[in-house]
Amino acid sequence: MPVSTPYKPLDLFKVAKFIARISGAKEIGEPPFQVALDFFKPLDAEDSQRQTIPGELPTATQVILSAHDSFPTMPLSDAMRQMRKDMEQEGTQFEVVDNAVLPSDLNAGFVRQLVRGMEQASQSEWDATLDRTLESWGCQSEVQQADREWAKRFADSLFNYLRGNPYKLYDAPQAPPPSLTPAAVPGTHIKPSQVEPALQPAELRNPYTKALSEQVLGQPLALRRFDETLLMSAWMPNRQGRPETFLLAGPSATGKSTFAQALRAEWVLRGGEHISIDLSSMRSHNEGFGLIGLRAGYDSAGPGRLTSFVQEHPDALVVLENVTLAHPNVQALLIPLLTTGTLADEYGFGAGADRGQPRTREVSFAQATVLMTCTVGEEVFEQPANLKRYASDPNGLVALLKDAMDNLTSDGARSHTLSTQSTEQPSPLVPYLRQVNMLPFRPLNLEALEQIALAGLSDVEQALANKQVTISWGNGYGGARQQLARILALSSAPQFSPLMVRQLAADTILRQWLYQNPNLAGVQNVTVSLDETGLTAIDLCQEPEVLQREFFRRSQRLAFSVTAQGPQQLLVGDIRVDRVPTHRDYGVEGGLAVEVPQLRFKDIFGHDVIKDRLAEVVHLLKDTSPRNELSLPRGMLLHGQPGTGKTMLAKALASEAGLPFIAASGPQLLQIDTIRDIFRRARQYAPCLVFLDEIDALGVRGRGGLDPCINQLLVEIDGFKAADEGHVFVIAATNFRNKIDPALTRSGRLDLCLEVPLLDRDARRHFLEKLQSETRLKAGEPFPMDELLELSAGMSGADLDKLVREVQLTAIRRGLHEVTPADLLEELNVIKHGARLDNPPLRAQMAVTAHHEAGHAVVSRALNPDVRIEQVTIVPRRNALGFTAYSEESFSLRSFDRQEVMDLICVALGGRVAQRKYMAQLEGDQALDKGSDAGAESDLRQATRLAWQAITAWGLDTEFGWVSTQPWSDDAIIPASLEERATQRVKAWIDEARARTEQVVETNWHVVRQLAEGLLTEEMILGEKLASLLKGAQA
Repeated sequence: MPVSTPYKPLDLFKVAKFIARISGAKEIGEPPFQVALDFFKPLDAEDSQRQTIPGELPTATQVILSAHDSFPTMPLSDAMRQMRKDMEQEGTQFEVVDNAVLPSDLNAGFVRQLVRGMEQASQSEWDATLDRTLESWGCQSEVQQADREWAKRFADSLFNYLRGNPYKLYDAPQAPPPSLTPAAVPGTHIKPSQVEPALQPAELRNPYTKALSEQVLGQPLALRRFDETLLMSAWMPNRQGRPETFLLAGPSATGKSTFAQALRAEWVLRGGEHISIDLSSMRSHNEGFGLIGLRAGYDSAGPGRLTSFVQEHPDALVVLENVTLAHPNVQALLIPLLTTGTLADEYGFGAGADRGQPRTREVSFAQATVLMTCTVGEEVFEQPANLKRYASDPNGLVALLKDAMDNLTSDGARSHTLSTQSTEQPSPLVPYLRQVNMLPFRPLNLEALEQIALAGLSDVEQALANKQVTISWGNGYGGARQQLARILALSSAPQFSPLMVRQLAADTILRQWLYQNPNLAGVQNVTVSLDETGLTAIDLCQEPEVLQREFFRRSQRLAFSVTAQGPQQLLVGDIRVDRVPTHRDYGVEGGLAVEVPQLRFKDIFGHDVIKDRLAEVVHLLKDTSPRNELSLPRGMLLHGQPGTGKTMLAKALASEAGLPFIAASGPQLLQIDTIRDIFRRARQYAPCLVFLDEIDALGVRGRGGLDPCINQLLVEIDGFKAADEGHVFVIAATNFRNKIDPALTRSGRLDLCLEVPLLDRDARRHFLEKLQSETRLKAGEPFPMDELLELSAGMSGADLDKLVREVQLTAIRRGLHEVTPADLLEELNVIKHGARLDNPPLRAQMAVTAHHEAGHAVVSRALNPDVRIEQVTIVPRRNALGFTAYSEESFSLRSFDRQEVMDLICVALGGRVAQRKYMAQLEGDQALDKGSDAGAESDLRQATRLAWQAITAWGLDTEFGWVSTQPWSDDAIIPASLEERATQRVKAWIDEARARTEQVVETNWHVVRQLAEGLLTEEMILGEKLASLLKGAQA
């Protein structure tokens, strides 16, 4: 067994230093020295001549001694400095008191693992922890019971010895070891939906962490893990030559830089050296020489900034910020620092370095403390469930952050982003950063932001105190000051910037006081009062978590004004909630807007049936009871013609349910990354509503659709869990129901499919009443409400809104203050049927057109008296010299039989038949063919289409039979024999319809002539007059 000399006085003071450090003392005084004496026994003169065996095998004392170099130097008190000097002069020696040594088959690594496991377990679980540790070290049943019992006592003694000492080192002597489990943390404050460690400086063991806790706000988990790691390192410092390394990981603006700055300041205060390097500036592949030097022979040859500093100061604090933003080559240079604890300087040190023959190149970081920062995890904390993990499952949260790091590139972006602007490579340092101590930083909560605001108010107080001016706060020091802090924090919403919060204190108090009071001579005191009038409608006493979440989701901020009531009085008032327009860019395709709409169901005219169904959905979305979780729908599809109000209905649903509204349109859905970003934002604002307009742009899989985008959309819709992340309701809208992939509308996805119809009569009346209220008619002229109601059938809300605008613009163009009913009717026809042609036809052509359109109207009234005719006109528009307009409402929800289809064909042929009869009477029977012209093109197309559909699709022809040609309508060619038979039967139907039409026209010719003459006089006939002229028509 090897032997060594007894312990020196220096060893005693090393132990005293360790005790002083973990107890928070500023120097090594008498209390920690008295505790340290319990570890040693002075040797008398006889005993000092022999050799002792203090420790080839590790003891508790050796563990503490080996931790000595893990801390910067600590000063001795004057009394202790003299005592040490006296001991060294007298040659005092010691031997260890504790006789607990490890069994021969175990080593210090076993103790380190065992202590860490016992520290994070309750006392009832220590036996199981010991068993697991022994098993992992290859010691199972062959381990003697005595060794097992000793190992348990040894691990326990390291904590309990110091905890039970009269010199109080811990705030709770009877408490179990500190743990990250919230239930094991004294003073835990329970909030709704979250249990978070209520970390107080008194609960921290390490003096560095205690100092940090005063400046690093809202990050109790980072402080706790930092404190525990330092404590464990003091007892189990064996890191195989690697430095104690910490990775500060979290989103931007969470306090990582503040943590590093505060640690640097405390390090300097305690006499330590530090170096800080921001690696984000090292974007070139050859900038690594700034860290590890450049070999002799180059113009800029010399040792590296990092390696030379640590060579000179081995126990320095090394701060490397933004490590994953450096060039991959620069990152790769740091890998040995994390694996072996060394870096090789290219230039080297010692004589001969300038000639390329240095004494040494290797620099050890074993005694250094390394702090690295990395911006990561924004997408992790966007999910509310992960914010809860901060308190309930911190180890799981750390695992999520490490997983998020795996996808980082060297520009800090996520690797799945298909950006053509980035050629960054995966970060080579990330796999090694996963192995270091991670300190997770979360987005700051409202309580932390309030503390930052209070610090800003303290800055104002100090600035005024420097000018011999004191500041007092209305309603007592705590009331107005604390309320103002919350107001300042909420004024930085919805993104809640900590830098902005602190600056706002100076901007809102000091700036306004100075600006509004040019003469401040003799002012010694200023009072800040709070006008609480505006606070009556704002519940600032809500739980901070709820308040912050609602301001963010609703894109709101708290606005206020500061008014000087003289040089000694400031009033903070006009407090109100303002909505903040938000628009974040996420690439070259455009931006994604988030809003909370103000539109309500009562603001939308018509659509009563649809609104009733949507109100049921609102009820489900508002019901937060557990029984409702399984019944919540995932989404719905709104389909219908353009302009029917689908987007307005979706916004009104979001408003009624109080949900943020995230809208995206068809072109934005054509990229997978954009779809990911849309639903990533939805998780951030959940519960919310996502509106996908023109979803038919994706198409149908297998029929030319965008399969990858559709698949990604399906994954995102299926990926929400209402209980964990907040519900996300998806509304898709389309004008083409048949172009939607069936997988999107299957049960469990967008399974509520509602058709949004055109406006009914009552809904159109609301729009026309708006037109009536905003239109000034000529005196004595009545508003043509009935005529406009008839003519506007089939028009959408967008069309009627356009009518209001066009009437106003027409009046402006003409320089008129009044319009006539004819102007209103004309603008409606322009929107529905097109503008008048510039070159009107000759009188003779107008007569032919009048008889043509009269033929349509008379045959329709004779054969289809239930079909409402809106108007008959010979005003030329678009490609027509005239037209007969039918109400679309007359054809809705009808199933045609053979006779009804034949009647419609007769109506289509009625124009040409009447036109031919009119021409025959003018020029004689020998000129009968002159009655046919190209004006009946659309009529013949309509008649032939109806006949073909009745024969080949509806099975209404007895000779053709119940045969459909639809199976061949897409790609296949219809068999020639079948097509020939169908064509023959179509001709037969047309011939039959022609004969019947000629008979009806002949019978009602006097009605045709009467209507045609009226058209030549008035150009357009509608309403009651049209009904009167057609009254005599009969089949």
